[in-house]
Amino acid sequence: MEYLLLGKINKPHGLKGEVKIFSQTDFAKLRYQPGHVVFLFTDNQYVPLAVHSYYHYKDYDVVSFEDHLDISLTNDLLGKNVYIKKIDASLPKNHYHYCDLVNLKIINNHQVIGKVVSVIHAPANDILRCLSNEKKTFDIPFVDEFIQEVNLSKQEIKVKLIDGIL
Repeated sequence: MEYLLLGKINKPHGLKGEVKIFSQTDFAKLRYQPGHVVFLFTDNQYVPLAVHSYYHYKDYDVVSFEDHLDISLTNDLLGKNVYIKKIDASLPKNHYHYCDLVNLKIINNHQVIGKVVSVIHAPANDILRCLSNEKKTFDIPFVDEFIQEVNLSKQEIKVKLIDGIL
């Protein structure tokens, strides 16, 4: 079973079992809907937690979980990562999980120029950190001006680069 990181539980928020989560997902409202099950990674296993409530507050997502509706019951959650099963993590069209983009070939003008080594979440847009065939690192903004096509089945991303990126 493959899991995707949603975020890390930071600290309690209030007295009713709510915790602040520093989320790594762009779809927090969808992932933390009441009744949805997320997973806490603890003691080398994924433990299911049912979401009781959710709202966004400043830079955090505030979530409470069934069976943890009191501040005294949240201590075992603090500092732990929260995950979702990848098969349950549907995305809108033309959105991708970062892990699905890593290792895809980068094709510019019908020529493989490198591969994606990581995806950086930046305020303006995501950035593909790539490694060229010559083992040099370069970045491509993940925006329509540069990305022509993402084909997961062919394991490739067709791009149109401008001078200076490579």
